[in-house]
Amino acid sequence: MELLHLQFFMKVAELENVSRAAEHLNVTQPSLSKIIGMLESELGVCLFDRIGKRIHLNEQGKIFLKRVSNSLKELEDGKNQIKKLSDTPIGIVKIGAFSATSLLSNCIAGYVIQNPHVHFDISTTIYSKSDFSEYDLVFYNYEGILNIDLESIPILTENFVIIMNKNHPLANREYLDLIELKNEKFVFYPLKDKGPDITYRLCLNAGFVPIAAYVTDNTSIKPELVASGAAVGLIPEIVIKDYHRTFPNMVFIKMRKPEFKRTVYLGWKSDNYMTIAAKSFKKYAIAYFKNYEKFI
Repeated sequence: MELLHLQFFMKVAELENVSRAAEHLNVTQPSLSKIIGMLESELGVCLFDRIGKRIHLNEQGKIFLKRVSNSLKELEDGKNQIKKLSDTPIGIVKIGAFSATSLLSNCIAGYVIQNPHVHFDISTTIYSKSDFSEYDLVFYNYEGILNIDLESIPILTENFVIIMNKNHPLANREYLDLIELKNEKFVFYPLKDKGPDITYRLCLNAGFVPIAAYVTDNTSIKPELVASGAAVGLIPEIVIKDYHRTFPNMVFIKMRKPEFKRTVYLGWKSDNYMTIAAKSFKKYAIAYFKNYEKFI
């Protein structure tokens, strides 16, 4: 019993006229009559009462029509559901988050609200031998990442600001040159084989070797040390709002010299297969970072 034959039966049952049904179905009348006869033979009953050249759907035919109609509807609903699922982001998106991590967490949270079937595997550790093929998408800057082979687009330009305790003697300044902090204690993130962190390098560019009083790979310890007055540091300007809420004893001062801006990129390996979920999040992330001031 073929699906097409069942669809032909439904049209004949609807019109109760083989000739008109054949015209609608774009088949010949003899072929359609043969198909109806094959169905009746397979079922072992007549589906139509034939009176001369006219036909009427009989009781057996009405029962069969109801079952066929329900079955074809279920098949159509199943087809539509599968198509919807195939177009719906679902699964795991693997992210290499090596820059703009504060905004990225908010970005992902907003995306998941709209796409609850997508989950994320996020790594913040850069491996020296990685070619980044293990990730669907990579958020990065070129600081400490050499010879990166990714297709990418710039999504954000970061300015850096100086952070210190609100009771620091320089805390009331609107601008500072980094050289003015040459005698201050700094807190740094280690980057191991990638070299010292960006704060350390900026101090060197400003003309002094900073006092590395604290080195930590714990992202929460740095602002806590600064807020307590134990050290000073630098942060991207985009995280000020988050820090301001969490660390009320911290002030943020614009850095005048050395002038420095860092570009954050969204990248991906061109030869990697990108899932529907990864494509969907990529599109969302580009829009998010383009308008990030509206989101934070």
